[in-house]
Amino acid sequence: MKELAFAALGAAAVFLAVVPLVTLPAKALLVLRRRRGASLPAFGTGATFLLIVGPALGAATWFVSAGLHQFEPGGAVAACLAEHLGDEGCVGALAFALCVATLTLTAVVQRAARAFVAAPTVVEDERAERLRGLCAAHPRLRPLARRVRLVKGCRDAIRTCGLLRPRVEVDTDLLARLDDAALTAALLHEAVHAEGRDPLRHLLASASFALNPLAFLLRPELRRWLLSREAACDRAAVAMGADPLSLAEAIVAAARPGGPSYASRLGGDGPSAIEVRVRLLLDYSQHPPGAHAREWPLAALGLVALSAMPHALGAGLLDVLHLGIDAALSTLARL
Repeated sequence: MKELAFAALGAAAVFLAVVPLVTLPAKALLVLRRRRGASLPAFGTGATFLLIVGPALGAATWFVSAGLHQFEPGGAVAACLAEHLGDEGCVGALAFALCVATLTLTAVVQRAARAFVAAPTVVEDERAERLRGLCAAHPRLRPLARRVRLVKGCRDAIRTCGLLRPRVEVDTDLLARLDDAALTAALLHEAVHAEGRDPLRHLLASASFALNPLAFLLRPELRRWLLSREAACDRAAVAMGADPLSLAEAIVAAARPGGPSYASRLGGDGPSAIEVRVRLLLDYSQHPPGAHAREWPLAALGLVALSAMPHALGAGLLDVLHLGIDAALSTLARL
């Protein structure tokens, strides 16, 4: 019974105390990063995204790993008031890890379910052949060729969707309105979204906010990151060979109200955001950007590093939390 009480109280402490405490310096770093950023695309990086989702998902990852570390034989000797003899692990630590993991996975799965919306009708005719031909003609689009679909009745003119294996969906209306140069530019933009698995990143941001009581502090930074990410994809598309003016044409042509969650949309950012991006593209037509380099998956690498830290460096914070909750429960039991 005491182990279950520790698991519940410990998980509550993680999300109601630790996560908000980590959010405050993360917010400060994001504001500093935004003010010192050289350009709008510079804010739309993996490092910025890690600061946005790190307070909740990073803390959850660390504490789950720390709980499993304490469950190892001898791992909780100095942290738990209960006696653990021989190879016996601390059941309370295991229950705590499972509790934190369950809450985190529940937030992710609930939001992932929203990504599975009714798919639009896939079109297979000479128009689809045009799309495949454009992909085959550009070296940066060839890897994406099998995941580009022509669809009818889509709420977005063009978008990248799919969490684990992103695909690009192009509406027949947009296809008819764009020439080959503009369509290739739009596909290159979406290819950068697919390369960065941006629909999955949108999902993780939503789940992290659901677990963070101070999420309202990070929402403006997420909105800024989303706009900056679109600008960064514009820049990368131009660096890969897209004509800036053709991409600007595609952005304006694709402008529609937002569609379903967890999809990266070429023209769904609102009039003011589109104006900013078009101005940047006009500047690129005079001053082309440098070569596009693939971005490191910093969020994934950061979570892996956090999961390894308790096993390599110890679970000091959880030790303190464990002792404090056990002591409080023992005191209440004697009253």
